[in-house]
This record gives sequence, structure tokens and C-alpha cells, in this order.
Amino acid sequence: MSRYSQKFALLALALALLLPRAARATNVAYVDLQRALLEVSEGRAAKAKLKKEFDKKQQRLDGEQESLRQLKEELDKQSSVMDPAKRAEKESELQRRFMELQQTYMTLQGELSKQEQELTEKIFAKMEIVLREIAEANDLDMIVEKNAGVVFATPALDLTNELIRKFNARFAKPAAGGDKKKPAGK
Repeated sequence: MSRYSQKFALLALALALLLPRAARATNVAYVDLQRALLEVSEGRAAKAKLKKEFDKKQQRLDGEQESLRQLKEELDKQSSVMDPAKRAEKESELQRRFMELQQTYMTLQGELSKQEQELTEKIFAKMEIVLREIAEANDLDMIVEKNAGVVFATPALDLTNELIRKFNARFAKPAAGGDKKKPAGK
């Protein structure tokens, strides 16, 4: 088969695959998943939980950093009258504790990142369920993420508010104390 006939065959195949689809318009909408993540009740709760964890870990780091600062000040004040061997020992201890602080920071940062990833993955999995339902109910062929390359789309195609409302209606836990849930979107 010649090169031209191969190209023609590929073009004919592509057209054959596209023609049934081209017979009707493609229905597309978009959603801002980051905004939805921040606005659904489960996302707000996750953010508050992560902030609480961050603050607790930051407080621990601040305490260790302050301890190191005091140790360094003490060493600086006494270094001129210290025995060189004792000074080297104290400097070595300061360096070791500094390295431990850096390692602790990296460990805590990794823990927070992992926890954030786990929480958001669960929420996004639930959002996918809701988005499938919205797509089926509205006969949509595709829903794209607004922040993943959409340059322009009319606001009428934005499903973010509907996603937030339906997500909260389906997955929001009742308030403590037996209060009834407020209607979503109001």
C-alpha cells in the first residue's frame, strides 16, 4: 500500500468514526473543582481539620526552634571562655539538633500532605458520583474542569453551584444536637 493510500485509509477511518458522533451536537459543561472542594461542607470540615493539625505541628516546631535559638545564644555568650573541645562538642550538638529539627519539619510536612491528599481524594470520589448524576440528568457528553485549560466558557455552562448543592444534600452529615439540616443552596 502506498503512503498516500495509507493516509487516505486513515482519513476514511477517522471520518467513519466521527460521522455518527458529528450527527448531533456535543453537550459540554464545566465545573470548578477547587472552588467546590472549598465550599462543600465536607471540604470545609477537612480544611478546618487540616488547619488544626497544621497549627498543632507548627506549635511543636516553634517550641523546638525556640529551644535551638536559646542554645545558640548560650553558646555564643560562653564560647569565648569555653574550652575548645567543649565548644566543638556544643557546636556539634547544636548542629545535630538543627538537623533533627529539619528532619522533623520534613516528616510533619509529609504527614500533612498525605492527610490532605487522602481527605481530598475521598471528597473528589464523591464529587465524581454527583457529577455523573448531573451529566446523566442533563444529557451531557462531557464535563471539564474549569482550571484545566478552559480559556473561555459561558457562565451558563458552569455546574459548580449545582455540584456543591447536590453534594451537600447527599453527603452532608446532620448537625450535632439533632438539628435538622437546612435546605441546600439557600
